[in-house]
Amino acid sequence: MMTGDQYRESLRKLELEICCQGERIVNPVDHPEPERRTAGSK
Repeated sequence: MMTGDQYRESLRKLELEICCQGERIVNPVDHPEPERRTAGSK
């Protein structure tokens, strides 16, 4: 089982890229917008 920090680090390694409200987000793990809606985020 991963800790929260290990899980977020594993997501960073995937090099995800998303769009949020028309903005291109290269590193969604560290972007503040998705964190506001994510349970358990720091």
